[in-house]
Amino acid sequence: MTTRAKQSLLLNFGPKEATHAVTRKTVKAIRERLGFSNETQVIQYALAALRDAVLPRYQGDEGPVPEAMLRHIRKHVDQDTSGGKSLL
Repeated sequence: MTTRAKQSLLLNFGPKEATHAVTRKTVKAIRERLGFSNETQVIQYALAALRDAVLPRYQGDEGPVPEAMLRHIRKHVDQDTSGGKSLL
């Protein structure tokens, strides 16, 4: 059975609240409000929410579709639609 070592991160709290920082007192208050058993869960929860808000959930594409490919698609869509309109 393979075991993976846990990775740790030291977190230092500042003396006051700021747009980019919270105090330990705030983390404790959040833990109590959310019913978590420890402060690590609060940090993990907050980082997961930040991940979802900031990082894309999809693999990057190759950029805009080339004009030649759009013309090809439009030509074939026009032939295959019966009275409908293409979004292209």
